Amino acid sequence: RAISTYGVTASELVLVLDNTGSMAGAKLQALKSAATGLVDTIYDVPNAKDSVRIGIVPFAQYVKVGMEYRNASWIDVPPDSSSTTYKCWNTYPNATSSNCQTTTSSCLKDGMPSTCTTTKCDWNYGEPVEKCGDVTSTQKWYGCVGSRSYPNDVQTGNDFSKRVPGLMNVGCNSQLTRLTNSKSTLVSKINAMTATSDTFIQPGIIWGWRVLDWNAPFSDGVDPQSTQVRKFMVVMTDGINTKSPTYPTHNGASAVQANSLTKETCQNVKDKGVVVYTVAFEVTEATVVDVLKSCASGPDYYYQAADASALSDSFKKIAESISVVRIAK
Repeated sequence: RAISTYGVTASELVLVLDNTGSMAGAKLQALKSAATGLVDTIYDVPNAKDSVRIGIVPFAQYVKVGMEYRNASWIDVPPDSSSTTYKCWNTYPNATSSNCQTTTSSCLKDGMPSTCTTTKCDWNYGEPVEKCGDVTSTQKWYGCVGSRSYPNDVQTGNDFSKRVPGLMNVGCNSQLTRLTNSKSTLVSKINAMTATSDTFIQPGIIWGWRVLDWNAPFSDGVDPQSTQVRKFMVVMTDGINTKSPTYPTHNGASAVQANSLTKETCQNVKDKGVVVYTVAFEVTEATVVDVLKSCASGPDYYYQAADASALSDSFKKIAESISVVRIAK
């Protein structure tokens, strides 16, 4: 009898992608190309559009859920506000500089080795001149969220009685994308990603789970107990955790705490039946490799990509392993 292909098994996938400052430039372009290639590979499989939905969670120091969720039951966002007070302060309109020297030195940007340029001058500020006037202080929400206190920050499930904190006056990266089977939407969202800020991987993973979950906040995923569905997560980063929780914000600098929380969250997600792939992009730092290997569902689910070509190859292999085609004879 003839062999007929029926397409990929029902699957849900979330891409948890590093959009931190160290990804700026060629590295972000490489990620966009690799992620687009993954989407193309999956949706090239027969009937994949009917069987596979994909979400995207760009992460840096924070995750952006989006302004439309301001009044949702699972989030706590204060109202935007502003206040004006009359203040006086000193200005130095006659300040002059001399003997300016520019130096370069080795430094870390977002935890990655880099070259920093510093200019130092001798300043003569002159006499201060007092200025007075109205000063307006504004509190505004831009769609970014922090973390609930431990252990709620690493837990999956439906209990949002302790709500997710919306952070005022905090900017963050591109908004997450809920599960969709629209290839054009996914490619558009990938191409719109921007690179800024520092690295905290754990919130990306927990929001990746929330995109896949059949409970709040989004309830988009299929409950695997009711319908056979495979759930996958791809976590890609180029650097070490440089930020850690100062609940509800992420202004700490404890890599030990951040790495521990990242590992714990990965384990909780895997315990829910999610298959986790991890990709280290141009990473040699041993603690990052340890975190990503621990996070992956097994040795075969961890990829180390030394350059853009290897990153695309890794994403393609992941896409092919997810796109298991059912065949009937």
